[in-house]
Amino acid sequence: ETSRRRFWTRWEKRCRADKTPDSWAKLLFRFLLDARFDDALELYEQMLDRFGGLDLSYHLEPRDYMDCMFLLGERFEQAGRLEIALEHYEAVHRGAEGRRRSSYLLEEVRHRIRNLLLKELPKKAGDLFAHKWYERALGIKLSMSDRAFIYKKRAECYARTGNRQQAVEMLRQAFTIKPNLNGARKICRILCYQPPDYD
Repeated sequence: ETSRRRFWTRWEKRCRADKTPDSWAKLLFRFLLDARFDDALELYEQMLDRFGGLDLSYHLEPRDYMDCMFLLGERFEQAGRLEIALEHYEAVHRGAEGRRRSSYLLEEVRHRIRNLLLKELPKKAGDLFAHKWYERALGIKLSMSDRAFIYKKRAECYARTGNRQQAVEMLRQAFTIKPNLNGARKICRILCYQPPDYD
């Protein structure tokens, strides 16, 4: 154990002293794997400052790159930096598509992207600015239920900000997508909207 610690201590010093994107990217990934998250985020910020438009995919093997970006996204999400977390998850999604061995990672990152776009980011943005995230969500692959949910949520946002016309249009689109839409009774009542074949 002592020998192992000495090896990694010397390796870390060499990587830091090298000050190249390749060495620092490997060190960053090592910090993340060792759960040294504060060190990892500090080093990552230094890399962004030093190397400008840094793309880690040029400095790590493909699987290491995707794991690294996923772990960074996870840390940013836990720190409440949701937009940055989303960017990292989207990078993982792009890298994982078409890779058979990454099917689990692809599903997990899709789930996280969906959660950020449909729930966390709109909630943080508030009713006036939530539409930005809902519109972005409509650009990704979603189920019909999710798409109907988005339009319903947009209707609720518009209703709360006094834009009844837009709210009714969003609600109409929601029921067009999913005629048996659940959880819409309250907003229908608020807008005095009677969807076709809905009781």
